[in-house]
Amino acid sequence: MILGVTTDEINLSTTLAKDGYKVKYYQVFVSSTYNDLIEDRQHVRNALWMDNFIPVGMEMFPAIDNDQFEYIKRMIDIADYYVLIIGGKYGSLSPENGISYTEKEFDYAVSKKIPILAFLHRNPDNLPLIHSEQEELRQNKLKAFKEKAKNGRLVNFWSSSEELSRLVVSSLRKSVSDLPRPGLIRGSENSDNQLIIPTGLAVFLAGTNGLNKTAIAYILKSRCQNENVSVISTNTIRQALRTKKELYYENGKVDEYNLLLESARSLKQEQFVLQCQYLTQPIIQTVNYYTRYNGVIIEGINILPSKIEEIGITGKALFINLIAKTQDDLSGFIQNKHYDDADTQKFMKSIDDIAKIQSILDADFKVSRNNRISIDCDYRDDPIEVSNVIIEKIKHFAKKKRMVY
Repeated sequence: MILGVTTDEINLSTTLAKDGYKVKYYQVFVSSTYNDLIEDRQHVRNALWMDNFIPVGMEMFPAIDNDQFEYIKRMIDIADYYVLIIGGKYGSLSPENGISYTEKEFDYAVSKKIPILAFLHRNPDNLPLIHSEQEELRQNKLKAFKEKAKNGRLVNFWSSSEELSRLVVSSLRKSVSDLPRPGLIRGSENSDNQLIIPTGLAVFLAGTNGLNKTAIAYILKSRCQNENVSVISTNTIRQALRTKKELYYENGKVDEYNLLLESARSLKQEQFVLQCQYLTQPIIQTVNYYTRYNGVIIEGINILPSKIEEIGITGKALFINLIAKTQDDLSGFIQNKHYDDADTQKFMKSIDDIAKIQSILDADFKVSRNNRISIDCDYRDDPIEVSNVIIEKIKHFAKKKRMVY
């Protein structure tokens, strides 16, 4: 354990079937309503990351109207498995036909013959009113949707986030055996897109909210020919540090603790820089620990190369900054998330602050260094395509530095 972050929390396990000497990864589309199942989805996503599955869902991209549904279809097309989670809500309705977007996603997955695993809440009547449908029309639509989901397939029932995540992972493991799919790595077919991150190399993946950094980081790991590559999130480190409440109070640094409670998107410019400063030493400590044994991919918004290099890491560092192409991309990301109206208004007010945070990152990366790279992208870009660009950058850097594989 380091900084309160266990190895299991940082490293993916290697429990799935192997293709030769490489671990095969599977992309899983996770479909559900959003606001009522945020915590449950997070548990499922964390469990999937830990078991060599790459979850894709509305956390990664917007899914709110018919135009953006075309993007959803692209993501379902490349998914190996489709997970449907139903609680007590039916979800946002498409003005086109009055069907919820969750049901539209399900229907499309059925049409593409993608293996579907359905998970229904065991006791929906016990859910809080805010997480249940109160209108008779929506109740009837939800009931019909559940019957459709159960038709022709076995379903699992869940009552808690922990139970749900366990059921999803165990069901997917069985599906990998019973209903094998190509996986993200297709053996020699993707040999040009394979990657080796040498021991001692830390790839820092920075950028503002909504640019799919986490998905890209795990896609990069899935492309690595060397299996012992760790993926670390600066947010995981932040969450671990904020639990050490007594440390900050003992040192009389209450402001540090309170600052770590806030997500970057809610911070002003000077607060963001301060948060980065507080996290720099723990980030370096964590990276140095893992680069002793293998290569590391570390992703997050709190990565400023100048702060890292002031102290330095024991190995080599490559900094990659994902830049939203325009401020419209930032506002588009926030507008199109599945937040309720109040949250959308709140986040829209923070657009300027998010843009200022990006300007801080951009300025730091523009300092002339051969280990700092910026790549333009936005929330609509396919994470796999972005990862292909990054792979070439990593290969070039490692070759230039004559790093031993």
